Amino acid sequence: MAKVTMPRVTIVPGVENSTINVQLTKATQINAGNPSAFPLAKDNFKGLNYQSASKSELKTQLAEYYAIMNRIMAGTKTDADLANLTTLTTQIREFVLTDDDYNLVVGALQNMQTYILNFMYTDINNKAKAMDAQLNAVIGDINRFMSDLETVYSKSPSQYPIPDNSVLTAKLEQPVQDTLTYTNSTRGVIISNTKPANPVSKEIIWFNTGTPVR
Repeated sequence: MAKVTMPRVTIVPGVENSTINVQLTKATQINAGNPSAFPLAKDNFKGLNYQSASKSELKTQLAEYYAIMNRIMAGTKTDADLANLTTLTTQIREFVLTDDDYNLVVGALQNMQTYILNFMYTDINNKAKAMDAQLNAVIGDINRFMSDLETVYSKSPSQYPIPDNSVLTAKLEQPVQDTLTYTNSTRGVIISNTKPANPVSKEIIWFNTGTPVR
C-alpha cells in the first residue's frame, strides 16, 4: 500500500495588509486654546485631599467659600463676595475645584471626542479592513485544504485516504493494539466514489461516496 501524505493548512502571515502595520494617527493639534494637552500629552487632574487641611482652614475659609458660592447660586451675592471669593480661592485652591479645574476636565473631554471622531475612527476602520483581509486569507487556505482533502479521499483504492501511523497505537491498551493489528491484516476500509478492486487476502469495507451501484 502506497503511503499517502495528507494535505496541511499553511498560514502565511500577511505583511502589506497586516493589522499590526495599521498605526494610530497622531494628531498635531486638536483645539487651539483648549487647556487640555491631550492627545499630545497626558493631562494632570487635581485630586482633593481634605485630610491635609488644618482645622482652622476647614472651619473658616472653606465654610466661607461655600457660603459665598451659595449666595452666588441664590442670586444674593455682593461685590464684596466676589472680591473675597478670589482671595479665598487662592488660599484654599488645593481643597476646591476652581474654574481652571473644571475647564481642564471639559477640555479633555472635548479633545477625546474630537480625537475619536476625527482620527481614531479612521484608524479603527483601517484595522477592521486589515482584519477582514487576513481572515479571508485564512478562509481561503482552509478551503484549499478541504479541496485537497477531498481529492485525496477520492483517489483509487490502492491509496487509502488514512495515512500510515495516523493512530498512535503505542498509547493504546494491549487488547486494543491486538485488535487493530488483526483488523489491519485481514480487513480494510476504503472511502471512494468508485467500486474498489478486492485486495488479495484481505476483506474490505467500502463507503461509497458516489452514485449507488445498481
